[in-house]
Amino acid sequence: MGYTPDVAARRLRAGGQRQVVPVLAILTPVDARLALVARVVRGVRDSFARASATSSASSETAVSGVAHGVEPELLLETYVPGALGQHRSLMTNQRIHGAILVNLTPEDEAFLESTVPAVPIVLFQRSSDRHSYVNLDNEASGRLVAEHLLQQGHRRFGLLVPTVRSTAVAARRDGFLQSVLAAGIPATAVTTATGAFSEQGGADGLTEVLDLQRLEARDRPTAVFALSDTMAVGALYAARRAGVRVPDDLAVVGHDGLEVSSFLVPSLTTVDGYVEQMASRAATVLLDLVHRRVEPPVQVTFTPRLLVRDSSRPSTAG
Repeated sequence: MGYTPDVAARRLRAGGQRQVVPVLAILTPVDARLALVARVVRGVRDSFARASATSSASSETAVSGVAHGVEPELLLETYVPGALGQHRSLMTNQRIHGAILVNLTPEDEAFLESTVPAVPIVLFQRSSDRHSYVNLDNEASGRLVAEHLLQQGHRRFGLLVPTVRSTAVAARRDGFLQSVLAAGIPATAVTTATGAFSEQGGADGLTEVLDLQRLEARDRPTAVFALSDTMAVGALYAARRAGVRVPDDLAVVGHDGLEVSSFLVPSLTTVDGYVEQMASRAATVLLDLVHRRVEPPVQVTFTPRLLVRDSSRPSTAG
């Protein structure tokens, strides 16, 4: 007969009465770093826990959509980067009620701009003209870092850029470069190295931009912006191995606000990525969409904050 059971609809019913117990998914690429995914899950779970506590203290269903202290079910599913349209859960309503989409590639973003999935979605750390999202102003992140380093007297810079297809990473890079050029610094004063989104990629990138074997000290960058804390960790390691003192010889700034950044030696100056807070907000937005309390798109942008620590201070280089 061609009948296909609607799993999501089944889970919305209990004992013949309508009980809202949404099944939500976090969709992430198969090659995503687990550290980021874990932070997103933590933020979503925090949102559920707060909503459940609020609901338990009330005689009515909580505004967030949690009924009688029952948390939504959460699934973690992967998709092939660039092939989001082939993900069955997203394109049918037979498994989930809504999804938070993490680490979209430009190809997947373009696909979403041309279609409407079968379930409500919220893009995480991406923007969209058509869909709901929770994002960080990544261009502002780049500008914050540039302004900080310029104020410290730096005039020669290195950029460590991960080789990932990410509009967020591109926006950070562009914001940094725009601010540096606007300050009258020539483009030739910025050396860019691309590498793996890893500690090793950061270490290799720092070695490349400093070019210790070829460049005199006066010609090397005095400040480096790693577009992820993960790469910044590798950069700090490579600097120490090469005898380059941070921050005396080289200032290092990262991005994302990883917990480990405050425990490094020296502690890492970084941009707070608000990952958990944004994930929590994304979960709240998604539940509102699932329960049709709001009309899409709901679009939220967080303002970045620079956490200034020991790895950047006024340049002593000439």
